[in-house]
Amino acid sequence: MKTFVARHLSILSALVYLSVPILVGATAVTNPLGNVTLCGLIKTVLSAAMVIGVPVAVLLVVFAGLKFVMAMGDTTKLSKARENLWTTILGIAIFFGAGLIAQVIITTMVNLGALNAGDCTL
Repeated sequence: MKTFVARHLSILSALVYLSVPILVGATAVTNPLGNVTLCGLIKTVLSAAMVIGVPVAVLLVVFAGLKFVMAMGDTTKLSKARENLWTTILGIAIFFGAGLIAQVIITTMVNLGALNAGDCTL
């Protein structure tokens, strides 16, 4: 009985969810990113990654520094803090390296004529 009610309730909620645009009078689905080309999409993704990634990187470096302070001379805790710091630095290097590789790929595609140069300026 529970599965019967749950199944019908989920079907009913799906129908309500799908009928809301019809009831409101929506006639067209619009892209939330706007009229985006491939270059525009890449720029949007890279800028969003930077907006999220840079503060996270700063917090991770601060956390690694706090681990050094909280080690208070304990050699095992200091080695873990050092490992944490190096891992953080490596992650930051990979993060910014990925952005650099994306920019190199975009520049190469623009120079080969595959993309419009006006859209791909980062």
